[in-house]
Amino acid sequence: MVIALLAICGKVILAEIDAPHLLSLAAAILSLGWVCRLGRRRNRTEKVSG
Repeated sequence: MVIALLAICGKVILAEIDAPHLLSLAAAILSLGWVCRLGRRRNRTEKVSG
């Protein structure tokens, strides 16, 4: 998950992109970051309760 997030960020930094593609990549970055955060939070609560 984190590797995919880094790959997308690298594409944004290195490429010259038009506005629609930039918005779609920003949405992908935000959604991957959100899923990664939820996964870490879930793992933390499982360790505490289990």
